[in-house]
Amino acid sequence: MSSELDVAKEVVVQSGSFIDTLGLNWKLFIAQIVNFSVVVFVLWRWAYQPLVKLMDDRTRKIEQGLEDAKRAAHELTELEKMRGTTLREAKQEAQRIIEEATQHAEKMRGDLVLKARTDVEKVVHDAKLAIAREKEIMLNEARGHVAELVVAATEKILQEKIDSKKDRELVETTVNSLKH
Repeated sequence: MSSELDVAKEVVVQSGSFIDTLGLNWKLFIAQIVNFSVVVFVLWRWAYQPLVKLMDDRTRKIEQGLEDAKRAAHELTELEKMRGTTLREAKQEAQRIIEEATQHAEKMRGDLVLKARTDVEKVVHDAKLAIAREKEIMLNEARGHVAELVVAATEKILQEKIDSKKDRELVETTVNSLKH
């Protein structure tokens, strides 16, 4: 065992001389290692961890933004599909309404034409009846005038007036002969 101690001493002496050959002071070197460790700890604790946390938060925000963008793009695509579907349905509904309105207008036109024909036929019928009545009135008036003319002509021919009873008989006979 003593040989091992001798070897260890010799290594320490050689290592001491090695450090000495480099011009390093081991106390100063240990102090620098401790200072470096404190600086690393402080930087790690108050600079590196907050920086890593900040970068992680930013990464999460970016990833969330990308996910939101993908979701928004998907929703936009869905909305475009829905808009297209709604637009097609609206066009179909508008076409159906136009067709119904056209059919309704055609039916109304037919009804109006039929009503106009009926009204015209009624007016024509009423006019014919009015004309027939006017004709009858005019014929009666004409018969009265003819009877007066016959009486006047008869008076001139006879140069004397016959009594009113005979006058009336003569008028009636003349009028009856005119009717046939």
